[in-house]
Amino acid sequence: MNKKAVVNFLQNITLLTLAFTAVLLLMQFPMLEGVIGGKMREILSAPESNVERSVDLSGAITSLHLVVTDETEFGRYTQINASSAGAEFQKVAPLLRGAIGSATEGREATHAEFRTALETPGVYVDLMTPLPISVVAAWLGEEFESEDCIRALALTTARETAMLFFVREDGSIMRCECALTSSAVREITAAFSQNGGQFAYESEYSALSPYTVLVQTVNDATQITASIPAGYSAYNILSALGLNAHTNSRYFESSGTEVIMQAPHFLWIGTDGTVRYSSDGEVTEPMYRIGVEGEEPDAVEVLQGAYFLAEALSSGTDAAPLSLERVEKTETGWIVSFGYRLDGVRVRLGNERAALKVVVSGDVIREFDYYCRAYTPTQESVSLLPPLMAVAIASMQEGAELMLSYVDTGMSVHGAHWFAE
Repeated sequence: MNKKAVVNFLQNITLLTLAFTAVLLLMQFPMLEGVIGGKMREILSAPESNVERSVDLSGAITSLHLVVTDETEFGRYTQINASSAGAEFQKVAPLLRGAIGSATEGREATHAEFRTALETPGVYVDLMTPLPISVVAAWLGEEFESEDCIRALALTTARETAMLFFVREDGSIMRCECALTSSAVREITAAFSQNGGQFAYESEYSALSPYTVLVQTVNDATQITASIPAGYSAYNILSALGLNAHTNSRYFESSGTEVIMQAPHFLWIGTDGTVRYSSDGEVTEPMYRIGVEGEEPDAVEVLQGAYFLAEALSSGTDAAPLSLERVEKTETGWIVSFGYRLDGVRVRLGNERAALKVVVSGDVIREFDYYCRAYTPTQESVSLLPPLMAVAIASMQEGAELMLSYVDTGMSVHGAHWFAE
């Protein structure tokens, strides 16, 4: 290459660098950012036809009610609001994973059949909320194709091979055969010591929802303080969402809410911890894409996308972690809802709002509403009404279920209470 060619080459590189720098600078102007920024993001983040995420769903469901039955008469171990990461559930999780991963096509079962099976050594898990079976299987690390929503699942040992039961959202029962041996299940259940727990249907409080898990005692609940986390800022939220944290395309409403426009993305960041997002137009960023482009995503793909977003928001703002509450099919897509749970106990927010509600339309996350909160245990505890007394009161409401919950009303200090619902 001669000297003149080298000079021309260096001039071209310099011109390209200056042009690119000029475009980046223009993107900082509010009037031009929406047009130029959108086009640049299209060029620099070309849409992927297949959005593959490595999302660990094992933390999506953070707590549950657990019942383990052994060989002895009245031999039930019960624990409400048990952590899904705790030692007790982790002892039985491999059994449930193996059962749901090898389950055959389900068939209808009667409640009498189900209750007879519950008398044998086995494991019962109340998810505390209805969820698609496919989502529950994915949480356990397996696959199960079904559109049914279930509230609970049970692994029983009435036969030589274990039997898997599902309690659907409407209360009906489905059962499946699986490849696990009953002896393998009994070996694990024998390690649990009975603690006097039972189901409502086998107690004198049969007016309650029949599979309500009853316990003899509960520990005093720790009071908590609720606040907006220190990491709650527009900069951290934009960074967590993969958007330009230095944008000038923003303004403040009279209420103090900051409005940010990065077409096709729009954000409203409130002073009370409320974040609202919507998009209009073609969205190319992988953060907001679900599954395979042009194909309707299934419940598991939707959860993977929503949970990826949930973890980005909570970790990006140092907020309390989120726990899956619902995955619902709509006419235009899906709605995924998350809540807060502290030591396994659900936190009820004002007006029964979700901590995070994600709206998926087609294969794109189009909207979300997020209430960013941090919870800190105090040194004080609150004595709860004894469980049997709370059960007696709840049983006056036909078909009710007894739940322990915190209530976050927006004030600073909160305690746990029993609720019949």
